[in-house]
Amino acid sequence: MDVVLIENILSENDLKRIKDAIDHELLTRPIEKEDRPSDTNHRDDTILYWKDFGRIDIRWPKIPQDILDKIFNNVKEILKDEYPVLTSGLVIYAEYSTATGGQPKLNAHFDISQARSLILDYQLESNTLWGIGVEDKIFDLKDNSGILFDPTAKIHYRPQKNFLDGEFVKLLFFRFDTAAEQEVHTEEDWLRLYNLAIKNGDSV
Repeated sequence: MDVVLIENILSENDLKRIKDAIDHELLTRPIEKEDRPSDTNHRDDTILYWKDFGRIDIRWPKIPQDILDKIFNNVKEILKDEYPVLTSGLVIYAEYSTATGGQPKLNAHFDISQARSLILDYQLESNTLWGIGVEDKIFDLKDNSGILFDPTAKIHYRPQKNFLDGEFVKLLFFRFDTAAEQEVHTEEDWLRLYNLAIKNGDSV
């Protein structure tokens, strides 16, 4: 599928309710700190601090269900012809800043998943510009906008950037499961990934 840019996704009231919910999670969840993910099976009731990625993660934040339904219905309408079977999947809140003690980083990669899933990479709030790259195109998102794409088929990354203390980009990742077959990567895919990583200045 092609990358789909979606703007002005939620209302001001929806945004306030999401931010209030995230603030509550940040105040009440226990914190786990790691240099980088040591296990893909992290607990769903903690705040994950990953120093090497300059990233804070909250899995399954308690976002009001009517907002989740609104996002799902929007995505389902966009994809109804290409993916007639679609279900809601994992939701993650991610906050990139220097608060973890490290610099934000997202090297070029494919997502590896047991099932074919799509993602809405949604920018909730930011005070600095940090685009998202999908293949060889950079999308400079505005707050309350996102891109919908297949992260198992499309290489994605963030450009190298040194964040100043106090700068942040707050995101929500909404996954949607499909009935499509899993992407099988070829040697050509891995070579494309290597070349994009070199071009982006990633450590390879």
